[in-house]
Amino acid sequence: MKLDRRHKGISSLAALLMLLVFAVALLAVLLGGANVYDRLTARDSESYDSRTCVQYLTTKVRQSENAAMVSLSQFGDGDCLTITEHINGVAFTTQVYCHDGWLMELFTLKGAGLPPEGGAKIIQAQALTLTQEGALLHMNIVDGNGTPSSISLHLRGGEEGQP
Repeated sequence: MKLDRRHKGISSLAALLMLLVFAVALLAVLLGGANVYDRLTARDSESYDSRTCVQYLTTKVRQSENAAMVSLSQFGDGDCLTITEHINGVAFTTQVYCHDGWLMELFTLKGAGLPPEGGAKIIQAQALTLTQEGALLHMNIVDGNGTPSSISLHLRGGEEGQP
């Protein structure tokens, strides 16, 4: 009789020990998965910010009718991409620039003279540097995370933008 009791106690202890080992293994897998998920999410967020800045600038340039409508200037504390367009015979400008840690856009009547603070915040960015060599436009941007990105675009001629 005593042997059966001792055997049952050892069996119960072995079952509890197996359950404890399973619980610890499950917890380790869950914590490891959460850590991997956090790293992937942070990497994707940084990549998203960088890609979004470059894609936004590229789209703005490609929306222009032709190379004559795109110009570079100084606005506020840095470089500015200025795109001129005519709507119902009236000239408007879209200015894209960095100000106070943001990539900003200001759409106004040409020559309206609004300050840099008047633009709309697009995405966090630390710096925007623009240069042009003929029809080649070089854009360098440092996003809100400090990641630099650059792109060079060939400005299109007048034929493509005409209906």
